[in-house]
Amino acid sequence: MSLFLPADHTRVYDLIVTRTSSAPRPLAEIRLATGFSDRRIKRIVEELRADYRLPVGARRRQPSGYFWIMTVADVDETVAPMVSQAKRMLQAASRLAGKRRVREMLGQGVLG
Repeated sequence: MSLFLPADHTRVYDLIVTRTSSAPRPLAEIRLATGFSDRRIKRIVEELRADYRLPVGARRRQPSGYFWIMTVADVDETVAPMVSQAKRMLQAASRLAGKRRVREMLGQGVLG
């Protein structure tokens, strides 16, 4: 897979691609194998998803870790916490900036 991924991304990808949702690769194992910080690993995972459109899943309940998405259930397990977190962040933004400003940030024009 190193044909199109930077070297650091390839290292993380190689540790995740063979894992399933029932046996994900724990963050601590990736840290030990690569020497990367947790923050860097998480950034690389996000870039694998966003920039390279690779189906990297994450499981927050035990056993937790990263895995290669292969089923609709894998997608659901990965996306549910993201949606929940996004809702909490939008609620906090709404309390801080007001609902009108949040709607504007989301591209929903406000009349009047």
